[in-house]
Amino acid sequence: MRLVITGMGIVSPLGNGVPAFWDALCRGESGIRPLARLDTSGFTYTRGGEVRDIPPAPDLPLPPGTDLATRFMLAAAAEAAAQARLQDVQPPAIGIVLGTNFGGATCAEQLMGFTTGRLPAPDADVLAGYSFQQGADHLARLVRATGPRTVLSLSCSSGTAAIVHAASLIRQGHAQAVLTGGYDALSRFAWAGLSALRTMAKETIRPFDKRRDGTLFSEGAGILVLESLDHALERGATPLAEFLGSGLNNNAFHMTAPDKQGDGMAGAMQAALDEAGLAPDRVDHVNAHGTGTPYNDAIETLAIKTVFGAHAYRMPVTSIKSMTGHLMGAAGAAEAIATVLTIRNGCIPPTINLEVPDPACDLDYVPQTARHHPVRIALSNSAGIGGNNASILLAAYEAEPGQPRPGPAPDHSPLIPKGDAMNQRVVITGIGPVSAIGVGREAFATALTAGKNGFIREPLTATSAESAWTAPIRDFHVEEFLESQKAYLDRSSQFAFAAAALALEDAGLTPSPDMGIILGTAYGSMETMLAFYDGVLEKGPRFAKPFLFPHAYANTAISLLAIEYGLKGFHLCLASGFTAGAAALAEAYAQIRTGRSTVILAGGCDALSPALLQGCRLAGWLANGSDTVPDPHSTGGIIPGEGAAILVIEAREHALARGAIPLAEITDIAWSGCPSDDSCGRPLPDNPPGSGIRQLLGETFGADGALQACAASITRQGGLIPCVRIVSQDPGGSRVMLTLQKPQPGIPE
Repeated sequence: MRLVITGMGIVSPLGNGVPAFWDALCRGESGIRPLARLDTSGFTYTRGGEVRDIPPAPDLPLPPGTDLATRFMLAAAAEAAAQARLQDVQPPAIGIVLGTNFGGATCAEQLMGFTTGRLPAPDADVLAGYSFQQGADHLARLVRATGPRTVLSLSCSSGTAAIVHAASLIRQGHAQAVLTGGYDALSRFAWAGLSALRTMAKETIRPFDKRRDGTLFSEGAGILVLESLDHALERGATPLAEFLGSGLNNNAFHMTAPDKQGDGMAGAMQAALDEAGLAPDRVDHVNAHGTGTPYNDAIETLAIKTVFGAHAYRMPVTSIKSMTGHLMGAAGAAEAIATVLTIRNGCIPPTINLEVPDPACDLDYVPQTARHHPVRIALSNSAGIGGNNASILLAAYEAEPGQPRPGPAPDHSPLIPKGDAMNQRVVITGIGPVSAIGVGREAFATALTAGKNGFIREPLTATSAESAWTAPIRDFHVEEFLESQKAYLDRSSQFAFAAAALALEDAGLTPSPDMGIILGTAYGSMETMLAFYDGVLEKGPRFAKPFLFPHAYANTAISLLAIEYGLKGFHLCLASGFTAGAAALAEAYAQIRTGRSTVILAGGCDALSPALLQGCRLAGWLANGSDTVPDPHSTGGIIPGEGAAILVIEAREHALARGAIPLAEITDIAWSGCPSDDSCGRPLPDNPPGSGIRQLLGETFGADGALQACAASITRQGGLIPCVRIVSQDPGGSRVMLTLQKPQPGIPE
């Protein structure tokens, strides 16, 4: 299946709208200046890239206090949707995949400050405003999309990874067109953390220059419309460029230090070339990650030379971060837009501020001035905290001569798995449930059979007079599940580590570098966010604890697991609200079914924290009841729970070859979304079918779908029932469904 880009929109420090953005890039303008809107009092670093003209609010009712990042994203999406004429597309055919580092960070600041008693009470919608998924929900309402809807968070590779995931959903047939990209806004929380990492430049960004001393961060949003070529031509849309291939992986090395050999970044680029079936010398240009930090630029240069060999010296490479600044979760999407414009206009934007060559960076970086140069095929790179790497390969769209209908372009043939590779059977061979009713398969199964719940009533915070029913995990000791001692792990990461260790043991599997990992979470590392930001509020940003900040990202747990087990394969962190765990299983199924991966650890995790409980209280989500355990069905509220579940998802042939005994087979997945105003913003009063374990575990948020899958996979009373439908639904209306069946003949039982 050929995929094309048919619409683009952007909000950036260089200007809003694609024409203004492209004009500024070609003229070599810088969007870096002293920060004006962000309060930088107490900060050492005070220069960055702010959006100067805040886009007007969209024609859409938004809750009070809607985060600025969401406003950026909606404006960029409106531009992209208009160019692609998405109003002509039926709502079920439209999907949404967004990437972000920090989601609604200013809402998070308000919630954290209120929880610690340092800020006044925020709006009731503050928890929904912080939720990563809320931006996708608002966008679904704007364009009336009812197709798959998800958000992912892979630090600064998020925007590029979103495009990769969008392509996967289209190829699976779950959508015909997807609005995809990334967004982020500057906030005191993010600026304090990024300053604490000491990777910022004193004055300006100088990618690949010998004097480079760091990067500078900025804000904005970049959104593209990706769709199947058949669908685009059928409705008369204009293809702007073609999506050829992609690579996602992890260095499995360190949370903040780069892999000095550049193997991870080289692997992502090579994967994109392999998927497209292209030799390296067919690529005309690389839009580099190019952050301006001393190590990263040299390592990316090395990685490019590893993949392209002598051709690397003939191929122009550029870093638009020299002009835009580092747009965080929006960076990859903005750079994808720049790459499309480079292909269409035959003009490569410059790397400005590159004045003194560095012997370690010895490629052609198009210094200072834009260059007219024909580009047919180009690669765009991204990387981020936690060791994430993402690359996408884009090309000029070319129809076959005289044919309006699609066919393979004359000079490249995308390497999409065919035949048997598109129909790999997918099985579950190990489970690792960590929950309030039991940790590990045996304890979990016993509690399920007995109908035991994990509910207790406890104070909302250590100093609160108010209390609520919750389902916490008690008497939990993570040490027995760790391969090595850890200096710091918050509860969400602890649960994920236990779940992974249990799943691997249950499957009888030893981790290997080619294994992938996909993890979902609704709220990420709220416990660490609270600890970090409380320090900022109490003592000021210069006294922030730098070791905490890398653990405050949504992708903390998955990155730490990749490092722990050396997992360098397919890597994706889904921050898609209550459906995140189920979405992780669904994407693992798709990757294995199409032959792109053989074994993937997949699941979800979330932990209770004072901030999460306060957010639930403010939103009116908590179930009623004083001395008697409430029934969520009758109250319309939830009992907040916590936990994790990771499952070993494996190709049937691989399981057979190693003598594994599968617990279940995944035979089908489905994604859908409802943009109805009535369903957005609060948990549904009636739990969807298949969610009975919530009556025992409470609402486990991003872990829900994976815990459901564990329950369905456990053999009870002589065997798994023939077929189980797992349904996971988010307050915003998005839904992910999986069908699990008893293993079919041919697999030992």
